[in-house]
Amino acid sequence: LDNTLQDILIRWRRMQGYEALWVPGTDHAGIATQIKVEEKHRGTLTSQLNAIPKQLPALMRAQKVGKKVSFFDFADADEVMAKLYEESDEVKSAVASGDTAAIEEEVGDLLFTAVSLARKLGVNAEEALGRATDKFIDRFSRLEAETQKQGADIREMSMSELDAIWDRIKHN
Repeated sequence: LDNTLQDILIRWRRMQGYEALWVPGTDHAGIATQIKVEEKHRGTLTSQLNAIPKQLPALMRAQKVGKKVSFFDFADADEVMAKLYEESDEVKSAVASGDTAAIEEEVGDLLFTAVSLARKLGVNAEEALGRATDKFIDRFSRLEAETQKQGADIREMSMSELDAIWDRIKHN
């Protein structure tokens, strides 16, 4: 009974916007409630964005950030595609400059824009990249098996030879 009363009092204080101690094993449902109350009481959108955990996978975090400020967004997927081309050009310029910090920044902008495109199209960026990675590994496995069948060392083959095999695999 003592734990139940404590649980009720903690939840009630959280709902009022006060911070309250959560005792592990006592208030399991209160974590979600606390997060909602804290979000409600954050003063600015920036503070809400900063509250999105940095420990999340980067693609997931970017998608959550974009969703929070979806009013400040591209009108449609075509606008995002145009922005992707713009960001790609900025990556090219950064590469040409040789400035590694600028390259990292521009690649980050390109990735963030790609996440915006995914969100705009209703695609979960984290899941889509996971599936694309799995697809790459599957195709690479088939590429490696094909080169072994030919008696060739994959590391010694030219890119044009590997591309030709890759294209056959991709279209089968």
